[in-house]
Amino acid sequence: MKFEFEKSVTRAEALELMKAHWIFTPGQEVVPLEQSVGRVTAEDLYSSNTLPVVRASCFDGVAVRSADFQNGMPDTSGWKRGRDFVRADTGDDFPDEFDAVIAIEDVILEGDGLRFVEGFVFDPKEETVDPAGTIVRRGALLLPAHTRITPELMAVLAMGGVTWIPVIRRLQIAFIPTGNELVPPGTVPQRGQNVETNGLMLSGLLSRWGGERCSVIPS
Repeated sequence: MKFEFEKSVTRAEALELMKAHWIFTPGQEVVPLEQSVGRVTAEDLYSSNTLPVVRASCFDGVAVRSADFQNGMPDTSGWKRGRDFVRADTGDDFPDEFDAVIAIEDVILEGDGLRFVEGFVFDPKEETVDPAGTIVRRGALLLPAHTRITPELMAVLAMGGVTWIPVIRRLQIAFIPTGNELVPPGTVPQRGQNVETNGLMLSGLLSRWGGERCSVIPS
């Protein structure tokens, strides 16, 4: 049969024809969070946590009552830990009776008491406390579908309470090299033989692209 070149399709047209006739639906599986790096999410993932749960200190310091500073800097000579102030480290909650935090660099702790460093002035407008949900809220979208998970995004999922991840199943490919002259790597080729290397190369490329395995089946 004579090949009629003028009736052939271009490479781009051939690709579109293949796309139109090959409807590919990727499989899914669920993996634990610690094994999710490099995988691609199969669906939108939402937070089941609210953080901070109530509130949290923005930095290491001591929690105080802002009302104690209404008339300027108070005399702290009689202040006592647990009554007039408490420790509040970064990300920590603290008792409800306190509503502001002073950085640890601005105070000097002396036993159960404290005094302020010279020159410190309390600013009631400074944001020193993160309200509930500042980091994430329950129901918030953490990752959309078809997102490749990085170590940073894995931390986002952990923060949101997602520990089992629905992901797209990795590709599994069977590669059939043809030619009776081909011999496996490691074989000393004789006259008329050649070492089969394409399967090895394809297996490595597939691994780099996130595939699970490549089976090389001799023809």
